[in-house]
Amino acid sequence: NTCSQNSKRRGNRKSDRHGARNQDRHKHFAKWILDKFPHVVRECSSSSLSSSTEEATMKNMHVLDIAGGKGELSARLALCHSLRVVMIDPRPADVASVYLNSVVPK
Repeated sequence: NTCSQNSKRRGNRKSDRHGARNQDRHKHFAKWILDKFPHVVRECSSSSLSSSTEEATMKNMHVLDIAGGKGELSARLALCHSLRVVMIDPRPADVASVYLNSVVPK
């Protein structure tokens, strides 16, 4: 009985979350990725040069951004950190616009 009353209350109540709280999540997640996986910068950098077969294989490595949404994370990793990023999302993304409107101002 208590569970059904809580469910009813949650359905009628406005969410406690506010969009502004999450607006920098892509910046924090990008920083976490780069801190947690420092080899990503070396292996996925679009400016890295390859001289051996192993280095050539690493040069073809990319960061995969699944469900990338508007593309904030992809834009930050690709344009701020020069990483090769592939974003998969059913919606089209305008990375240049997202970069100018969401990434640069922060």
